[in-house]
Amino acid sequence: MSRFRAPLIFASLILGNPLWAESEGERAESAMDVLGAVTDLLTQGIMEDTVTPFETATPPESTLTEAEFDDAEFAIRTGSGVDGRAYSATVDSALNRPEVIIDPNTLDLADSAIEQADAVVGGLFTADGGTCEAIFAGGSYNGLRICQAILSRRLEICQEVRNISVDRDDTWSCDVEEPTYRKQCERNITWACTGSSGSVCIKQAVSFSPAPVWTVGDEIADISFGAINNGQCSLKTHTIFVQSRDYVNLSFLNLSDLTFQGVAQIRVDGVNVWTYGTSATGDLVLGDRDCGKKCSRRAVYAGSTWIEDCGVATVTSQPNADILASLIVPTLGPSSDLNSLPVTVSTGAQTNQVRIDIITGNDSEVSMDVTFKMGGQCCSAISANLGDQC
Repeated sequence: MSRFRAPLIFASLILGNPLWAESEGERAESAMDVLGAVTDLLTQGIMEDTVTPFETATPPESTLTEAEFDDAEFAIRTGSGVDGRAYSATVDSALNRPEVIIDPNTLDLADSAIEQADAVVGGLFTADGGTCEAIFAGGSYNGLRICQAILSRRLEICQEVRNISVDRDDTWSCDVEEPTYRKQCERNITWACTGSSGSVCIKQAVSFSPAPVWTVGDEIADISFGAINNGQCSLKTHTIFVQSRDYVNLSFLNLSDLTFQGVAQIRVDGVNVWTYGTSATGDLVLGDRDCGKKCSRRAVYAGSTWIEDCGVATVTSQPNADILASLIVPTLGPSSDLNSLPVTVSTGAQTNQVRIDIITGNDSEVSMDVTFKMGGQCCSAISANLGDQC
């Protein structure tokens, strides 16, 4: 809250005695001399220090998002900066200023004083000497008039301090927990083959189509295809399917030996893995080979690579093509449904079915024989290994 107090100067005016020794203009010049040059006071730096420039290309508020404006306004209101104090002073002035009701008679007195100002104070505030000569014009007699002028103002400020106290009451309660409780945890389980049986188990676990002839302790399977003779050079395809079960732990499964006529190629799940007579990986195709003037022979190619001319010679080779890498073996171990009673343990899940195509190129085919060799063991018992302790 602020108020102004203005001291008044009273002067006794006697006819013929001037009130001031100097004119109003001289007094103004003296005051200006005390202030010094205006250019020293009204500089760009002083004005910007006194009043923060408003116009700017990047005002502080430009970095605020829509959601941050309320927080920024609240920070200004509650802060201790100049803008916060100005806001608080404005609110205090609006809430705490007294309500003033002016009597109409008082307003009439003020209007009368303004109308009679020249007659009351004379020429005190004029530039021709500042005396009350206008009151005593026309006579030479003693008289007394009072002239009033505000020479200075003093600003007095009082601060109103508001103390806010808050009492908080909390209610607490304690629960007693039972001394025994159930603890539940999960541990990873891995399964291992703890027993093994002979090669008879491998014969039961690995299946071929067409059916093979098992030999040498049931770890070697032979498959034979009959004669094919169509009277001309041609490509012939022989297909074999292989699968195994989850209780066999194979260490290897190879197409080890192959007996055929002409040229042969082994293809596993559509990928050429071995071709007789060349390292080229293209599919077998037939073509005419130029053998001289007006001469051509039917020949077998791997892609564009010539292998040999079509014939009927019998070849026995050992391609030793890996088949085990194409088998996707299920995770070793039993599969059990623990949600239904009684709990049962079952094994025997099958791998994927691997397709093996053997393509031969010849004039005629007496027979085509394939030998598979394998090794490993079957589990006669499966044990469970638990993971880390809970």
